[in-house]
Amino acid sequence: CGIAYLYQTTVEVFDGFSEEWGFSTGDVLCNTAGIGLFTAQQLTWGEQRIVLKYSFHQSKYSKYRPNLLGSNLPENILKDYNGLSYWISINPRSFFKNTKWLPNWLSIGAGFGAEGMTGGKENPTEVDGKIIPEFERYRQYYISLDIDLARVKTKSVLLGSIFKFINIVHLPSPAIEFSKGRKSRYHAFYF
Repeated sequence: CGIAYLYQTTVEVFDGFSEEWGFSTGDVLCNTAGIGLFTAQQLTWGEQRIVLKYSFHQSKYSKYRPNLLGSNLPENILKDYNGLSYWISINPRSFFKNTKWLPNWLSIGAGFGAEGMTGGKENPTEVDGKIIPEFERYRQYYISLDIDLARVKTKSVLLGSIFKFINIVHLPSPAIEFSKGRKSRYHAFYF
């Protein structure tokens, strides 16, 4: 828990020194709530029935602001919020232990993301003397299937450890996207 909190706090400190983004009390509260969710589940159930995850895909926006949103994949993963989605993944079988027909590894994910952001609080129309397109900023909500890799049975200790480690990533899977003022969209595989 401490390492995760330290990582997230480091990101918030860097955001605090950024003129574009600034420090976010809401982000710190969400980070604290995430650590609290993990701890409460361990103390109550001795397992993680609700897992926080994230996913990332490269967006078209970083090419307009590479200094702010990243100029390569590792930078994009850290800086381009347009490609990030945050998920809460709930494992139904862990709540209904006697439901044998439901696979132990199948979960339901609810996600949140945003798109159209080329600036921290508002989008600029010009960067370094070049005009950039105007993009509408909007929030995205998702419902998706998910795989709880920590519950996948394997005889390999190494493979089991790898599964638990990468279980923080929402794997590509079918999803329905909802956005205010837009039609719902189906994605065969959303990441």
